[in-house]
Parts: sequence; structure tokens; C-alpha cells
Amino acid sequence: MNNQSKSDEEKIIRKRMAIRDLEEDKHRKRRYAFLKAFHVIKNLPPENEDSYWKIASFNGQPFTHPRTTPPESLKMWGADSQHQNVLFLPWYRAYLLHLEEALVRNAPEDGDLVALHYWDETWKEIIKKGEPPLPNLLVKEFVEIDDDGTTISNPLLGFTLPKAIPLSQATSKYVKPAGYTTCRYPYSGLRKPENPLQETFNAKIQNDYVNHNLPKSPTFYLQENITHALKHSIHKSYKDCLEVEKYNKFSNIQSGNHSVELASIQMLQALGGTGEFSLIAGSHGDLGSNEMAAFDPLFFLHMSNVDRVFWLWYEKWAHNVDMGMSKPDKGEQPKYGQGPSPNQTGNEVLTADTNLYPFKKAGKYLNRNELMDIKELGYHYERGSMTLPDPPHD
Repeated sequence: MNNQSKSDEEKIIRKRMAIRDLEEDKHRKRRYAFLKAFHVIKNLPPENEDSYWKIASFNGQPFTHPRTTPPESLKMWGADSQHQNVLFLPWYRAYLLHLEEALVRNAPEDGDLVALHYWDETWKEIIKKGEPPLPNLLVKEFVEIDDDGTTISNPLLGFTLPKAIPLSQATSKYVKPAGYTTCRYPYSGLRKPENPLQETFNAKIQNDYVNHNLPKSPTFYLQENITHALKHSIHKSYKDCLEVEKYNKFSNIQSGNHSVELASIQMLQALGGTGEFSLIAGSHGDLGSNEMAAFDPLFFLHMSNVDRVFWLWYEKWAHNVDMGMSKPDKGEQPKYGQGPSPNQTGNEVLTADTNLYPFKKAGKYLNRNELMDIKELGYHYERGSMTLPDPPHD
């Protein structure tokens, strides 16, 4: 295991790179370290706090967190993740840090080279030259992890559940058996609630069609679907959100019509096939649902890009980070969005001091105030699309 001491680890500024840049030969040591660390955490026992199962479970299913407060709302959310409210961005920043730290702790070697890299979704060559939006590292079945040519199954490609997600811990639409492997567009991962070992009737029709009737590979159609959605909505949504001056309106879809959350939702729907621009009807991949999205590693590389856009916005509009308004907008009350999570009430007003469960530092729950400046959090983003100049290096 990585022998790096905690004090040494805290001195390192982790370099989050675009996956496409990580593929370059000059960055192969960083790529090897990242892939090996991801491989390790995906194979840890599910009870291990650093296991991919445990970390992915924070985002959605299985819903096992007991509710500590009355919901005060007909709509409720069973996980700690925050959607459709002003905590969306800081909660996911804390979540990404949590995963990144687990990767560093469990890196077999070169832990100082490990970071949670990002998928640059608005790379200019996608639109200008028709390059595939997903880099090869995010779609190929096997990857090399050293200069000797040792290969492993690509740890970024999906995840096989080590435990079942039964109806008692799930939205009925998303029950899953142990051994289920996540899928992306154009497949459907829906299972029968009464027998999760079996696909739903429509999912079986969809998957049989994909496997036997499409003239090209499923990956080809996934790439085409993403490109189609980028051209019709997503690219513009990302550009528009960076022109929004106020934090609330930038951060979430309840507070504003041009938020970064809108761009995030649109991309996840393209990856799952649940959006309005899908080229092949009937798809229902796991990335398209909040309940299951985090069980596909691509989710975290997508959210790392969302976090990068958050940082670009902060560098441009840092003077506009105040959340409070004379009257709370809808993004400041959980009942108007996803519904209150287990530690929230529907009527409470979310502020920059609201706890971001379950993430702690020095025994105290994190809040938004502690997460705005990534230079204080031990990482930075390498230059990508829609970017400002690189941060200064010592």
C-alpha cells in the first residue's frame, strides 16, 4: 500500500487533468497510478470505508440512512446527496474529495501522482472536428498499468455490485441483484421489482435489439448520442452558466434557468439515454438516474468536470458567492427540489453554514464556507476547455 505519511500527503497539491491529456505518453505514470488506485478500491470488501461500493452508496441507493428529522414535505430523498438546491455544488465538491482521498490512501504506489481527473465534456475538437466525446480511456475494455504492458479490465468502465439493492432500500424502478453490472446508453438496466434477477419486459426488448440488430458497436451509438446532445443543448448550457453572476442562480435548477446543474443533468441523461435528445428510444442506463449514477465511475469524472466549471465560475465571480436573499428562493429550501435528505426538513433554509452530511474534517461536518477555494483544499485543475489561465505554480 501507499506508504505516504499523512503530513506529506497534506503538502501535495493534487493535479486534476483532463482524461484526454492523461492519455498522452508523457503522463503515463499518472495514468498508471490513477488506474491502479481505482482498481484497488473497486475490489475492496463492501464493508470497507474506502470501498467503491461504500463511497458510491453515499450518492443514492441503497437508501439505508435513517431519517433524523421529520421531512415536512411529501417529497423526500433517501440519500445524503444534494440536488436542485444551493448545496448541490459544495456537497459534490466534498464528495469528490472523499473519493480522491480514498484513491490516494489505497494507491499501491505513486500515491503522490493520484488525483481525481476530469472528463472535459466541451473539448473544442468534439464540435469542430467531430472527435468522439468520450476519450478512449473511458470506453476501452482493457488498460495497461505499467511499462511492461500488464493489462487489467478497465476500472473506469463500470461496476459489478457486490451486494443486492433490494426493494426495501431502493426506488422500485431501480432494484438490483448482487452481480449486476452497470450499463450505459443504449442499454437498459431496469429490473423487475418482484424479481431483480430478471430484466423488465421493455429492457429485455431493448437489450436484445442493441446486441443483435445494431450495425455498429454500442460504444459508437453512445458517442453519437453524447455529440448530438452537446450540439443541441449541453455545450450551450455550460457556456451560459458561466455568464450567470449570482451563486444561487449559477448553482442549481430551482434558483436559475441557466445553472451548471442543468448542464450536468443534460449530460447524465445523454449518458443514460433518458433525455429528450436520445437517438435510440428505450435506453435506460444507470448514469441517467440519481439513484444509480455513482455506481459507474464515469459519474465521478463527469462531476469532476462540473466541479472544474464551478471553479472557473468562482475565479470569475468570487464577489458574488453570497447565498442569502431577503426572501429565500426555491433553491434554498429542500421541499422545492429533490425533497429533504435524511438530516433535513423540507422547510429549513439552506445556508453556507448548513452541514454537508456525511463529510467531516477534524470531527466537524463540512459546510460550503470551507469549500469555496480549491487552492485551500489541496488540488487544482489543469487547463481545459472554457478555461482561465493556469494557476501559478511555485
